[in-house]
Amino acid sequence: MPETRVILTNYGNDQILQAIANDTNVYVAAMVYGDGGGYSVTPVASQTSLVNQVGEIYNITKRFDESDGFIYFTGTIPANAPAVTIRELGLVDPGGGLLAVAGIPAAGWVIRI
Repeated sequence: MPETRVILTNYGNDQILQAIANDTNVYVAAMVYGDGGGYSVTPVASQTSLVNQVGEIYNITKRFDESDGFIYFTGTIPANAPAVTIRELGLVDPGGGLLAVAGIPAAGWVIRI
């Protein structure tokens, strides 16, 4: 499985800065995934949505890795999800705001039932 690095969106960066300033938390409600409209996707910080979202995963877990300082989010796509080549991923807050986004390497991840 290819490794994917995620970038913060401008919205996600703003939410983190506000949380630090107000001593509150940023909540991740779901991981979203899309097919990029059939094309490879290069994420940009100004994105407010995926290019072509095809699904969401609400049962996600997170883990902080002390060795590299990253937070890792994991989600499982349901077995009954339609076949799709995943080319983009995102993390959204409870209001649906896109906090972070990633492009999947050119081959994509193919999900088949």
